Amino acid sequence: MTELNRKERRKLQKLEAKQKKSEEHVQRTKKKIASRILWIIGVLVVATLAVWAYTSFRSDPHEFDALAKCLSEKNIIMYGAYWCPHCQDQKRMFRDSWEFVKYVECASPGDPYTPTEQCKAAGVASYPTWVFPGGSKVPGAQEFDKLAKISGCPLK
Repeated sequence: MTELNRKERRKLQKLEAKQKKSEEHVQRTKKKIASRILWIIGVLVVATLAVWAYTSFRSDPHEFDALAKCLSEKNIIMYGAYWCPHCQDQKRMFRDSWEFVKYVECASPGDPYTPTEQCKAAGVASYPTWVFPGGSKVPGAQEFDKLAKISGCPLK
């Protein structure tokens, strides 16, 4: 009978060892899952902060609407060429407000480096050039504070 008890004890010890291994495996799995959940939460927090920062600190794409509309109302025109990098810079400065600026394209179709008759008649020699009523000209890409000052338009 003691021999049977020994066999049962061995079986019991083996079962207990298996159960312990199983419990350890479950604990490791729980730790892995918890670690992954924390990692995902961290990524979501960082992504949320990035979106918040982007939307909070970027400027309004229409912040120069008042300046652009005023320039147009005063018939102040920018003459430029599509291939001109300074013209592109000036357009980018206005962002979405560019749609309100009066603009004359000086690149002739078929010969982009020959100015159009309209640009020749306006006396535009370089790009970009801002032409004011009365014929005064301001060549080059201009900072907004300078454009506002010489035009009498509000900056914002």
